[in-house]
Amino acid sequence: MPGAVYIYERNTSGSFAARGKLVATDSLSNDGFGASISMAGPVMVVGAPGRGAAYVFRRNSAGVWRQVQRLIANEMGFGGAFGAAVAIDRGMIIVGAPFVGADPENELQGSGAAYGFIANGGVYVETFKLKPRPGDIDRYILFGKDVAMFDQRVVVGAERDVSSDNFLSGTAVFTYTRAGSSMTPEA
Repeated sequence: MPGAVYIYERNTSGSFAARGKLVATDSLSNDGFGASISMAGPVMVVGAPGRGAAYVFRRNSAGVWRQVQRLIANEMGFGGAFGAAVAIDRGMIIVGAPFVGADPENELQGSGAAYGFIANGGVYVETFKLKPRPGDIDRYILFGKDVAMFDQRVVVGAERDVSSDNFLSGTAVFTYTRAGSSMTPEA
Protein backbone atom coordinates (compact mmCIF):
# COMPACT_ATOMS: atom_id res chain seq x y z
CA MET A 1 0.00 0.00 0.00
CA PRO A 2 1.36 3.46 -0.87
CA GLY A 3 2.09 5.96 1.87
CA ALA A 4 -0.12 8.94 2.63
CA VAL A 5 -0.06 12.19 4.59
CA TYR A 6 -3.20 13.24 6.44
CA ILE A 7 -3.90 16.95 6.89
CA TYR A 8 -5.49 18.24 10.11
CA GLU A 9 -6.26 21.87 10.82
CA ARG A 10 -7.37 23.59 14.00
CA ASN A 11 -11.00 24.73 13.77
CA THR A 12 -12.66 27.68 15.50
CA SER A 13 -13.40 25.60 18.62
CA GLY A 14 -9.68 24.88 19.03
CA SER A 15 -9.80 21.18 18.17
CA PHE A 16 -8.25 19.57 15.11
CA ALA A 17 -10.34 18.38 12.19
CA ALA A 18 -9.34 16.24 9.21
CA ARG A 19 -8.93 18.34 6.07
CA GLY A 20 -7.58 15.90 3.53
CA LYS A 21 -5.20 13.18 2.48
CA LEU A 22 -2.13 13.65 0.28
CA VAL A 23 -0.63 10.95 -1.92
CA ALA A 24 2.00 11.20 -4.63
CA THR A 25 0.70 11.24 -8.19
CA ASP A 26 3.07 8.35 -8.98
CA SER A 27 2.64 6.46 -5.71
CA LEU A 28 3.77 2.86 -5.38
CA SER A 29 3.35 0.20 -2.74
CA ASN A 30 5.98 0.60 0.00
CA ASP A 31 7.16 3.96 -1.36
CA GLY A 32 7.65 5.37 2.13
CA PHE A 33 5.69 8.50 1.22
CA GLY A 34 5.34 10.51 4.43
CA ALA A 35 8.51 9.16 6.07
CA SER A 36 9.62 12.78 6.40
CA ILE A 37 7.66 16.03 6.22
CA SER A 38 8.54 19.71 6.48
CA MET A 39 6.39 22.77 5.93
CA ALA A 40 6.99 26.50 5.47
CA GLY A 41 3.88 28.62 4.94
CA PRO A 42 1.85 27.30 2.01
CA VAL A 43 4.57 24.87 0.85
CA MET A 44 5.10 21.33 2.15
CA VAL A 45 7.78 18.83 1.15
CA VAL A 46 7.17 15.12 1.74
CA GLY A 47 9.87 12.45 1.50
CA ALA A 48 9.34 9.02 -0.05
CA PRO A 49 12.65 7.18 0.48
CA GLY A 50 11.31 3.89 -0.87
CA ARG A 51 10.63 5.72 -4.12
CA GLY A 52 13.86 7.76 -4.02
CA ALA A 53 11.94 11.03 -4.26
CA ALA A 54 10.56 14.02 -2.39
CA TYR A 55 7.33 15.77 -3.35
CA VAL A 56 6.48 19.46 -3.14
CA PHE A 57 2.88 20.43 -2.36
CA ARG A 58 1.40 23.93 -2.34
CA ARG A 59 -1.76 25.05 -0.52
CA ASN A 60 -4.01 27.34 -2.56
CA SER A 61 -6.21 30.18 -1.25
CA ALA A 62 -9.09 27.73 -0.70
CA GLY A 63 -6.87 25.62 1.59
CA VAL A 64 -6.47 22.73 -0.88
CA TRP A 65 -3.04 21.08 -1.16
CA ARG A 66 -1.81 20.09 -4.64
CA GLN A 67 1.37 18.34 -5.72
CA VAL A 68 3.43 20.78 -7.80
CA GLN A 69 6.79 19.02 -8.18
CA ARG A 70 8.65 15.74 -7.74
CA LEU A 71 12.29 16.10 -6.63
CA ILE A 72 15.03 13.56 -7.37
CA ALA A 73 18.78 13.99 -7.32
CA ASN A 74 20.17 14.50 -10.82
CA GLU A 75 22.93 11.94 -10.31
CA MET A 76 20.90 9.24 -8.63
CA GLY A 77 17.60 8.93 -10.44
CA PHE A 78 15.87 6.33 -8.31
CA GLY A 79 17.23 5.15 -4.98
CA GLY A 80 19.73 6.01 -2.28
CA ALA A 81 16.92 6.47 0.27
CA PHE A 82 16.59 9.98 -1.15
CA GLY A 83 13.76 11.57 0.84
CA ALA A 84 14.59 9.88 4.16
CA ALA A 85 14.84 13.39 5.65
CA VAL A 86 13.54 16.72 4.33
CA ALA A 87 13.59 20.35 5.46
CA ILE A 88 12.27 23.55 3.91
CA ASP A 89 12.94 27.18 4.81
CA ARG A 90 13.23 30.49 2.95
CA GLY A 91 12.88 29.14 -0.58
CA MET A 92 15.28 26.22 -0.08
CA ILE A 93 14.67 22.50 0.36
CA ILE A 94 17.24 20.05 1.71
CA VAL A 95 16.70 16.34 1.02
CA GLY A 96 18.73 13.67 2.79
CA ALA A 97 19.86 10.48 1.02
CA PRO A 98 21.68 8.43 3.67
CA PHE A 99 22.50 5.53 1.33
CA VAL A 100 24.23 6.83 -1.79
CA GLY A 101 25.53 3.79 -3.60
CA ALA A 102 25.83 5.16 -7.13
CA ASP A 103 27.84 8.31 -6.49
CA PRO A 104 29.71 9.21 -9.70
CA GLU A 105 32.70 10.40 -7.67
CA ASN A 106 32.93 6.83 -6.28
CA GLU A 107 34.10 8.12 -2.93
CA LEU A 108 30.90 7.98 -0.94
CA GLN A 109 29.83 4.38 -1.20
CA GLY A 110 27.32 4.17 1.62
CA SER A 111 28.32 7.48 3.21
CA GLY A 112 25.23 9.38 2.09
CA ALA A 113 24.59 12.94 0.96
CA ALA A 114 22.14 15.82 1.31
CA TYR A 115 20.91 17.72 -1.74
CA GLY A 116 19.88 21.37 -1.86
CA PHE A 117 17.09 22.70 -4.07
CA ILE A 118 16.50 26.44 -4.38
CA ALA A 119 13.27 28.01 -5.66
CA ASN A 120 13.64 29.64 -9.05
CA GLY A 121 10.46 31.01 -10.60
CA GLY A 122 8.22 28.78 -8.49
CA VAL A 123 10.21 25.61 -9.31
CA TYR A 124 12.81 24.04 -7.02
CA VAL A 125 16.10 23.43 -8.85
CA GLU A 126 18.90 21.20 -7.55
CA THR A 127 21.72 23.61 -6.74
CA PHE A 128 24.20 21.85 -4.46
CA LYS A 129 25.18 18.59 -2.81
CA LEU A 130 26.50 18.27 0.74
CA LYS A 131 28.65 15.32 1.70
CA PRO A 132 31.14 14.41 4.42
CA ARG A 133 34.44 16.27 4.17
CA PRO A 134 37.30 14.18 2.71
CA GLY A 135 38.73 13.43 6.17
CA ASP A 136 35.32 12.34 7.46
CA ILE A 137 34.30 9.99 4.63
CA ASP A 138 35.80 6.92 6.29
CA ARG A 139 34.49 7.83 9.74
CA TYR A 140 30.81 8.53 9.08
CA ILE A 141 27.95 6.71 7.41
CA LEU A 142 24.30 7.57 6.87
CA PHE A 143 25.16 11.21 6.18
CA GLY A 144 21.79 12.83 5.46
CA LYS A 145 19.72 10.64 7.77
CA ASP A 146 18.48 13.85 9.40
CA VAL A 147 18.39 17.40 8.01
CA ALA A 148 17.24 20.72 9.43
CA MET A 149 17.41 24.38 8.49
CA PHE A 150 17.00 27.70 10.18
CA ASP A 151 17.71 31.07 8.63
CA GLN A 152 21.02 30.65 6.75
CA ARG A 153 22.18 27.49 8.56
CA VAL A 154 21.79 23.87 7.39
CA VAL A 155 22.36 20.93 9.72
CA VAL A 156 22.96 17.36 8.48
CA GLY A 157 23.01 14.31 10.75
CA ALA A 158 25.21 11.23 10.33
CA GLU A 159 26.35 8.20 12.30
CA ARG A 160 29.86 7.11 13.14
CA ASP A 161 31.06 4.05 11.25
CA VAL A 162 31.16 1.28 13.85
CA SER A 163 33.09 -1.02 11.51
CA SER A 164 36.28 0.86 12.38
CA ASP A 165 38.03 -0.06 15.64
CA ASN A 166 39.18 3.55 15.98
CA PHE A 167 35.71 5.00 16.58
CA LEU A 168 32.92 4.34 18.99
CA SER A 169 29.35 4.26 17.80
CA GLY A 170 27.40 7.49 17.98
CA THR A 171 26.04 10.29 15.92
CA ALA A 172 27.45 13.45 14.44
CA VAL A 173 26.07 16.76 13.24
CA PHE A 174 27.56 18.74 10.37
CA THR A 175 26.61 22.40 9.99
CA TYR A 176 26.82 24.63 6.94
CA THR A 177 26.20 28.33 6.39
CA ARG A 178 24.34 29.49 3.29
CA ALA A 179 25.51 32.44 1.21
CA GLY A 180 23.23 32.69 -1.84
CA SER A 181 23.39 29.28 -3.50
CA SER A 182 26.72 28.31 -1.88
CA MET A 183 27.16 26.32 1.32
CA THR A 184 30.24 26.68 3.55
CA PRO A 185 30.99 23.99 6.16
CA GLU A 186 31.38 25.29 9.71
CA ALA A 187 34.26 24.00 11.81
